Amino acid sequence: MAIDPTIITTVRADQLPVAPLTNESIVMHAIGETLYQATVDELIALLPPGNAYKPYETKILYVTDLYVQNNFETSGVNKGLAKPDGLWPGWAIMDGVHDTANMDGAIPLGYGATYNTMRQEVGENNKSVVLPTSGFPVGEATNNPPSGRLIVSSGLDESGEFFESIKKVGNTGAPSITFSIMQKSRVMLYIMFLP
Repeated sequence: MAIDPTIITTVRADQLPVAPLTNESIVMHAIGETLYQATVDELIALLPPGNAYKPYETKILYVTDLYVQNNFETSGVNKGLAKPDGLWPGWAIMDGVHDTANMDGAIPLGYGATYNTMRQEVGENNKSVVLPTSGFPVGEATNNPPSGRLIVSSGLDESGEFFESIKKVGNTGAPSITFSIMQKSRVMLYIMFLP
């Protein structure tokens, strides 16, 4: 459609009157050198919906316990599923239920040359370390600790040298202690969009 220059009274867009934008407002657009019009509704129909998530898409949320209670089922057969009237319909907590990965106490590991098997689990939260009974000075047990306990002590010996000693109360088996190798962590909510 050609424009009739005799009916144009404005030169710049900032000379047009201000009016609120509505769904019925007409937006001008060009395809090639030809001008067309469309409504805001027609423009919106071209855009993907704001909640167009992909199956298996995941998110990590830093939220409160109350947020979880308000948006996800916390008991029953639907435990972990998003509440239909909450903020995350179609999502589920990644706790190993409802076909989700179990991220309870787990840290994600990037895919690449070293770790290239999807859903592979590696590492442990706790490891039992066995300490040898020989080669360590043995300290004295104090306050009669129960059998099987380790006594770890340190200080200066008679010559002024620093020492550390480990002793297992009782005389069977090598001393061992279980300790956490977990780095300082913060609990986050892992959720997945269900297929």
